[in-house]
Amino acid sequence: MATFERRGNKWRAAIKKARYSRVTKTFQTKSAAKAWAMKVEMQMDAGVYVNERTQVSHNLSDLIHNYIEELKDTIADHNPEALFADGFDNAILGYSTDLRVIYSVDQIMETLVERDGMTPDEAIEYFEYNISCAYLGEYTPIYMYEE
Repeated sequence: MATFERRGNKWRAAIKKARYSRVTKTFQTKSAAKAWAMKVEMQMDAGVYVNERTQVSHNLSDLIHNYIEELKDTIADHNPEALFADGFDNAILGYSTDLRVIYSVDQIMETLVERDGMTPDEAIEYFEYNISCAYLGEYTPIYMYEE
């Protein structure tokens, strides 16, 4: 049986059936959540459902991408007001006890150099001027330096 829960401005569908672990997914609308739930329940009843999130990935890149997407979903589920730094999903380390996203400064620097073609000095300047000094309210991300 599917249940539906409003989470901020989104809807989360959850399905729990015998022989299957609990499956959840978040949607923009309740109707989209209901449609997905009906499709998944029919597949479960027919014994052909395969959970997309636990399906074996073919390479490390897929595993990392899936992990980051699940982490973002978890953060958004716990805190619909959480703020994410655009273009730096690969640098997400997790979230704090006050439900703020934590980013790796080293990973952000690496992204700016590799993806955006900046020199290391340009990346430091860009990060300090455009990212780390931005205060966006209570859920401004945390930027962690690693040694």
